[in-house]
Amino acid sequence: MSNASDTVVDLARWGGLTQGVCAMDAALAGRRCTHAELADAVDRLPTGARGIRSARTAAHLADESAESPGESVSRIRMWQATLPRPALQHEVRIDGELYRLDFLWPHTMVGGEFDGRIKYTKNSFGKDADDTVWDERQRELALIRAGYDVARWTWKDAWPNDAPTMCRELARHGIHPTGVRW
Repeated sequence: MSNASDTVVDLARWGGLTQGVCAMDAALAGRRCTHAELADAVDRLPTGARGIRSARTAAHLADESAESPGESVSRIRMWQATLPRPALQHEVRIDGELYRLDFLWPHTMVGGEFDGRIKYTKNSFGKDADDTVWDERQRELALIRAGYDVARWTWKDAWPNDAPTMCRELARHGIHPTGVRW
């Protein structure tokens, strides 16, 4: 039994799906708990417990590959919109350079990138903002030249409940609802 798994399950129960998935993703990524411990924590809840459905769904969606709350929220919105399930943190080697896409849809060459504002602020991650913008542009050009199509969105695009702007952006790149949630 993991205290972390009980805590994040409670966050999902009391705070809802978004808080639950963000917390579970972070707990898994930080190796504070495992998928099995999350499932066990949900299974130990009494039948009819408040928020059990949110906790069960959050545990189903939780993924240790998510690197930010923005990626977690984006993934929840994709699931809610019945978009196809993306692979997370997909690595691509192009001309000896390794690039990682936040999202890649299997059987396509469509990648998705969640962009938080902090990455582009002065001295973010120890880099000058101008260098960060330049590096991101060069990275995107390398991916495009290698045949990838890259969709981008921000917090504002993914945060609303139905994420209409993010979904429209993905549709522009050929990622459409399937009518089935994963």
